[in-house]
Amino acid sequence: MAITVRLPSEIEEKLVKIAAIENRSKSDIIREALELYLDRFTEHSPFELGKKFFGRHGSGIGDLSINSEKILQEKIRGKYNAKKPS
Repeated sequence: MAITVRLPSEIEEKLVKIAAIENRSKSDIIREALELYLDRFTEHSPFELGKKFFGRHGSGIGDLSINSEKILQEKIRGKYNAKKPS
């Protein structure tokens, strides 16, 4: 599908300069800009929104979510046993 867009002369001048600098077509630049703009209105899942933060500060325990109760009990026992007089 083809779409015709009228641009103010100052915007077109900037577009021409950027296209020359980046060695890209004006259409490619406009397409990319429009994709970025439209992406702001696309619904993203909570996972997609936080994906870049997941795993950044991991515990190193691969099964933490599965065995969290067991791991917590072991830590509490370890602290309690360390405080007991021998």
